[in-house]
Amino acid sequence: MASIIKKLYGRKHDVIACGIMEMSFETRDTLFNWADKIIFMEAKLLPIPEHENSKFCIADVGKDVWKNPRNDDLLFTCMGRLRDLKLNL
Repeated sequence: MASIIKKLYGRKHDVIACGIMEMSFETRDTLFNWADKIIFMEAKLLPIPEHENSKFCIADVGKDVWKNPRNDDLLFTCMGRLRDLKLNL
């Protein structure tokens, strides 16, 4: 998703792809405070209900079955989810 956002919106935004389950709480909190938007790729990763934080949105593509961030099916799915989100970036 990060690579797609960079391609679509260019250098207009800083985009960071990261695994929320692999970082410390301090790092997560820092990134959550810094970010204007946070896109979760699996709904179950959302730390609080989406409606409680306007920064959070879900582009649920499910578990990582592709094992390759450049997989054509994954990129196609991400494009569709991004279109559905209507982020107005």
